[in-house]
Amino acid sequence: MFKLMLDCSGHRGFINHCCFSDDDVARELGVYWLIEADDNDDEDAVPVPVFLTHRSGPSKKARKPSFHERTLAALRAERKLFDKAFPNPSLPDNLQANLENLARLIGLDEIEQKLIGFCSLMNTDTLLDDCCNQLGYIGFKAMRRPAPLSKAERNDRQLLAGCCLPRPIAADLMVVGL
Repeated sequence: MFKLMLDCSGHRGFINHCCFSDDDVARELGVYWLIEADDNDDEDAVPVPVFLTHRSGPSKKARKPSFHERTLAALRAERKLFDKAFPNPSLPDNLQANLENLARLIGLDEIEQKLIGFCSLMNTDTLLDDCCNQLGYIGFKAMRRPAPLSKAERNDRQLLAGCCLPRPIAADLMVVGL
């Protein structure tokens, strides 16, 4: 759930101005206490990283971090604690055994097994499903994040597309009939 919120930008829809869009997910992620701390206006209750209290503007006074910044800092801290406690989380034993049997029967590779396992968990765990819903609709283009192209590869693609052919090359291609 931390990966969905932090790595896949689920926090954008999850963290509102001074509350969460789903309180149950906030409780599961361990950040619901921020609402109570914000209501009490208890600055000491919220551990805030130093970089969030930087001085800005002409007055050079330290600004109070926003609810969004404090929540992201708390999510990252909770994730570190989770990663220490569970360095290699795995699927439940019975689900893993069923996936391995299914893989042998129909020839699934490791990635397909992980996808089916995740979908199975998502359909049985309502909190994981709610957390996934925070991502909203993800189109095919958003799922395919191509690796950045080097400058030479971009130039090659532009040349192939005919976008920026130098004048002499364009003239030669016209003569040849391309």
